[in-house]
Amino acid sequence: MRRKSAPTVAALVTGATLALSTGTALEGAAHAVARKCVPSDYYTSDNVAYYHHCGHRRGLVMVERVDNTHEWTYCSRPWEDRPLGPADEILWAHVIGRC
Repeated sequence: MRRKSAPTVAALVTGATLALSTGTALEGAAHAVARKCVPSDYYTSDNVAYYHHCGHRRGLVMVERVDNTHEWTYCSRPWEDRPLGPADEILWAHVIGRC
């Protein structure tokens, strides 16, 4: 087995350290984005109700109407932002399970 010189070993160690620190920084940034989105959220914008599903798995979302009639469910894709209808007709939306 051939021995490596000190400068070669130092370069390898420096490269490995940079790769690890960069990976950690990127991983931290990804987690920061994911944390910002938790929990999933019902919201309104321009008189339209929306549900934003935050998660890596599909979720079964129940949409509740103001008049308690015609409530419905749908299977939300991961990270889906879906319009639900007029904000004055939708009371709330929330995950009730997986699908």
